[in-house]
Amino acid sequence: ILSISAMLVVSAVAVAQSNVSTVGQTGMSNDAAVSQTGLSNGSNVLQNGDVNNGDVMQLGDLNIADMDQVGDSNSASISQVGSYNDNGTNQLGDFNTAVVGVNGDDNFSRTMQDGTSNFSDSWQNGNDNIINTTQVGVGNSAYAHQNSYSGSGTSSPGDSNEIAQDQTGDYNYSHVDQYFSADLNLAETTQDGNYNSSSISQGSDSNEAYSVQDGDSNQSYIGQYVGDFNYALTTQTGAMHNSSVSQNGASNISNVT
Repeated sequence: ILSISAMLVVSAVAVAQSNVSTVGQTGMSNDAAVSQTGLSNGSNVLQNGDVNNGDVMQLGDLNIADMDQVGDSNSASISQVGSYNDNGTNQLGDFNTAVVGVNGDDNFSRTMQDGTSNFSDSWQNGNDNIINTTQVGVGNSAYAHQNSYSGSGTSSPGDSNEIAQDQTGDYNYSHVDQYFSADLNLAETTQDGNYNSSSISQGSDSNEAYSVQDGDSNQSYIGQYVGDFNYALTTQTGAMHNSSVSQNGASNISNVT
């Protein structure tokens, strides 16, 4: 375990496990902690500013974690259990928070936040899943959960799901859940404006859901619960629109504009 405070660069190689960690910090009262167990894991933690906190934990083989924070009072946590997982977390600004949890193999995730007081929470449980989250502005929140907990309280892994979230503006909210061992789902949320809210839930296989909102104070909900090969697209432009779509069954198509 590495615990390092400001203005220090460390490159350490554990010969028996061949893990590599590089930590670079510039500023005051920054803190970084890295723990890697397994073979050929690699991590980079770069912090430039004051009172930033970065934590990396990797358990398994051939995982990659890349964390870059520029500004003050940012916090990032990356936890990867499995093999061949790849995460990159980049935060620019102040008081941003990013949390990443991975359990499985061959998962890919990227988190980029630019602004102040943004929050991102990503969870992957399964294999070959993808999450991309981008937030620019103030007070935005994004939740991306792939095969999280079912109603029985047990974890349900799923494979080859993809989530993309892109929010520009202030105080937008996006929440995507792909659960119940769902496979091969695609969910994309794009919000440009302020105080918009989007939620997508996918609980079966091979579904597609797209939510696009441009304006202020819009709300969109898409639920694809039972059945496969469903398609839903919601596009809202302007202010204070509200859309709700629920699909049960197979091969349903919905377009809301």
